[in-house]
Amino acid sequence: DLRLPVHQRIEWAAWAAAGTINLAIWAIVSIVVGAAVYPWPIWVIGPWGLVLLGRTLAGREGTAPSTGFSRSGRQSHRWCASQLRL
Repeated sequence: DLRLPVHQRIEWAAWAAAGTINLAIWAIVSIVVGAAVYPWPIWVIGPWGLVLLGRTLAGREGTAPSTGFSRSGRQSHRWCASQLRL
């Protein structure tokens, strides 16, 4: 059972939505012109999809900005020291 984390499901949903919109625009333009125009949506769908696929397969996660708090809820010493320098 392959369950993706919520943030990856959101990323894939955004990719699918953007791809669908681009394909729809391309199809409408092709219909209006009367011939298939250059398939430019591949330059949106392809690279973005490859990056997402690579991140999903590798299990790569983005990094969250530091809040200054550790998992225990206490402020980290490094964060406190950095604030003292300000």
